[in-house]
Amino acid sequence: MPPASSPKPTTKKAGAPKAKGAVRAKSGCYTCRIRRKKCDERPDAEGRCETCLRLRLQCLGFGAKRPDWLRESNNVTELRDKIKSFLASQGMIKGHSGSGPRAPEQEPPTLHLSTQNYNEPSESPPSQLLVLTDEISRQGPISNVREEWPYPPPGVPGGPPANFEGHPGHPNSSKLLPRYTPNMIQHPPYAIPQHHFMIVPPPLQPPQSQLRPNVPPTIVSRFGSSYTAVFLDDPPDQNYPSQQTHPTRPLTADGDLDELANHYMNTVAALQYQLTDKYFLPQIFKSVIEKEGVARNAARILASVHVQRSQAPMAQALEDVQTRKRYDELLQMFSFAKEQFDDDDALAALNIISTFLFDGGNGDWERWLHVASVYSNSILNDRSRFLDYRDALMNSTDKERFIIKTTFWFDVLASVTTMKKPNFVEVIHELYNPSNQSGLSEILDDSDSLSMLSVMGCENRIVWALAKISELHVWKEHRAKSGSLSIVELSRRAEDIEMYLAPSVPPLRPRTQDDVPRLLASEVFRTSAIVYLRTIVSGDHPLVREISEAVDDAVVSLERVAAESKVNVKHVVVRSTVFAFFVCAALTTKPTKRAFLLKQLKDEGEVGNCRGILDLLQNLHGGSQKPKEVPWRSILRESRMLLV
Repeated sequence: MPPASSPKPTTKKAGAPKAKGAVRAKSGCYTCRIRRKKCDERPDAEGRCETCLRLRLQCLGFGAKRPDWLRESNNVTELRDKIKSFLASQGMIKGHSGSGPRAPEQEPPTLHLSTQNYNEPSESPPSQLLVLTDEISRQGPISNVREEWPYPPPGVPGGPPANFEGHPGHPNSSKLLPRYTPNMIQHPPYAIPQHHFMIVPPPLQPPQSQLRPNVPPTIVSRFGSSYTAVFLDDPPDQNYPSQQTHPTRPLTADGDLDELANHYMNTVAALQYQLTDKYFLPQIFKSVIEKEGVARNAARILASVHVQRSQAPMAQALEDVQTRKRYDELLQMFSFAKEQFDDDDALAALNIISTFLFDGGNGDWERWLHVASVYSNSILNDRSRFLDYRDALMNSTDKERFIIKTTFWFDVLASVTTMKKPNFVEVIHELYNPSNQSGLSEILDDSDSLSMLSVMGCENRIVWALAKISELHVWKEHRAKSGSLSIVELSRRAEDIEMYLAPSVPPLRPRTQDDVPRLLASEVFRTSAIVYLRTIVSGDHPLVREISEAVDDAVVSLERVAAESKVNVKHVVVRSTVFAFFVCAALTTKPTKRAFLLKQLKDEGEVGNCRGILDLLQNLHGGSQKPKEVPWRSILRESRMLLV
């Protein structure tokens, strides 16, 4: 279990990370924003911040609108990695001693970020230069002064209307928007009062995980140069573009990939992580599949199970001789006794967990989840690289971050089955506790790094709530056994969780087609989390009014999924929200609703855990349509069914 966070110092030092919940207006320079570090925002006469000058990095200046090349996440990642390598080579990163001593007469090297050649003083030897943007064409405007208007002038195509008052040259520009005041943060993070404005990010190119309305660059907030305001009286455009598709390129590994490895990359990986940005999956798995190792072998096993279940739906694939042989060989080459695991081990573990999910949903997934948890914990607590959990998620590699988030999700939903406290509940509480967030939507360049929505289709606050509900169940059981359970205290703790499970106001809107199933899934998780919470307080009694009402609300959200006109969206959401289907079908007292839920699971076929969950539900009630108590927890635990 991750250790509790260390106590915070009583005094805030200059340059220290902002307190949790602080709204960070991204008005820093582009270089600092690429590095995801705080900018001093004190440009000199040439528009260079002191941080960049101190680190000998070219300062790309300030601007309200990021240039097009900076919107591409792979470009930003490449730049960030090269900056890190440069700083490490100069001994400017803790744990790196640098590339060696420098001659006394040699001028310190400077990292040049522009496409122009860097000219060194004639009396000094040529400095070591790293040109980052030779192959990256700047296609958008960039402002070196923060106050510079980053869009075309009023009346020009692509710019605001000719009479737009927000242009800095207009006499009424300072009166356009209300300024930030402290009373704006006195509301829960899921609700924004109708008389205030909603802070949303400017439109970005996909992949995009922050689900906010598309807005024109004609309303610019004075709250920060990266903020855009949309007044709630003016509904945003409901049209959103289809997300750009990125087909998987052919891979080679010691020659050609074998058939199963190719099948994993071309078909299974997208089914395995159906709500994840498909653009990132090939990047994450490419290096793993190309080299021989436990992760590649685990991917082969998962691909084999998918083929077996597709061809022989009613038979468990792991009972097949060849598939079982592959799994036994993996067990022989894998060491569970290691104190530390690497990313190859962690990805292998996640693939084997998915293997059990594809093959019905139950099996020996717990020890593999332990492997992924140990690895994730080692990254999150690596203080030689990161300041805290938040810094770890923001500045870890894409592969590390993906493993950590996936492990978070498996850990939270596994706690429903095991009836144990989630291993990462303290980490999740520190990262996603809604009470530590401001009442304004926080728009950060690193928001993708922190969001669970683009990975598992669940808002951060709901992931937090699910983890805290499982923790509350453990707390209740412990107090009940010791004879010290207070119903008043139990109810208070439950209310502290449920207050953050209210619907978002205003509701989140999809920006791309890929956001549609994510938002549907997130709403399903929100309503079913309330059902889960109320069973902790009132027991597994479906006739209790609070539980029956919560079940009815959750079924409504599931009916919206079933009514989705696009069949592929419906299937993605159903397979991703089996937790909700199981809990609601177990606790509903309405035969028609129960029949509807069972039919949705049956329609998903045999690949996955829908069939296994369907079998559990059909044997759950023992013939009674309105049981006084439903033993869904014990049946779930005994079957070791994972509701992912």
